[in-house]
Amino acid sequence: MYQSLQAGGSFSGLNVSQMPFLNLDIRKSEFRCCRFSRSSFRQMIFRDCHFINCTFDFAVHEEVQFLDCSFVQCVLSGARLEAFQVRSCELVENNFNGCHLSNAVFDDCDLSRSRFIGAHFFDTEITNCNVREAYFIDIVQNRLSFRMSNPEDAFMARPSANSGGELGYAPIHT
Repeated sequence: MYQSLQAGGSFSGLNVSQMPFLNLDIRKSEFRCCRFSRSSFRQMIFRDCHFINCTFDFAVHEEVQFLDCSFVQCVLSGARLEAFQVRSCELVENNFNGCHLSNAVFDDCDLSRSRFIGAHFFDTEITNCNVREAYFIDIVQNRLSFRMSNPEDAFMARPSANSGGELGYAPIHT
């Protein structure tokens, strides 16, 4: 399995849920409707890969890099993303709800219309990224920065202390 992934190519409907992946360099591959749920990825690099309608929910990513990749309508909800680097990638309309990001970097990416509802951000940098119409609602943050990005074009809110249980939201100051 690991050799075929490193060789590159097109994968459709692949189900590798709950599998460990370690020290792989995957290049020029397309993954369509693949399941990586609850898998662990450690010390990996993905280069020029495309993920369409794939699920990574509750997966663990430690020291993983995505370079020049695209994710379209993928689910990463509940994933743990530590020392996670995403550079020059397109991540449009993805679900990052409930993710835990620690020492994460998004650099020169398009995150438009992606959802980070209930996500936890610790030491996370979003630099030179398009976050137009992305949702950052009910997030927990400790050192989250949006350098040279456009957070004013995103939906950013947290529950208002005076909402009385209603859907009242206060803006997040970045």
